[in-house]
Amino acid sequence: MSEPRLAVDNVHALPSAFIPQIALALRAYAELIEDGEVSANRVILVTQDDEGMIDFMAIGEPCDSAQGIGYLEMAKAKMIEGSWR
Repeated sequence: MSEPRLAVDNVHALPSAFIPQIALALRAYAELIEDGEVSANRVILVTQDDEGMIDFMAIGEPCDSAQGIGYLEMAKAKMIEGSWR
C-alpha cells in the first residue's frame, strides 16, 4: 500500500478547548481514535516542560526524521494560514 499523498490540505488542527489537564485531553483523543471517530495512523507529539525544554516523539506507524520534519512543516504552514484552533 502506498503512503498517502502529503500536502498542506491534508493537515488539520485538532480541536482544542485549551484543556489544562494534558493527560485528560490526550486520553479523550485516544478514545476518539479507539472508537473509530478519528482516523490516525501516526501522531507527532511535541511537549514543553516547565523549564521550557521541548521534546517530541512519533507514535504509530514508523516515521523517519524527514517525514517527521515534513509533517511539522505542514502543520506550521497551516498555523501561519490561521488554521490554528
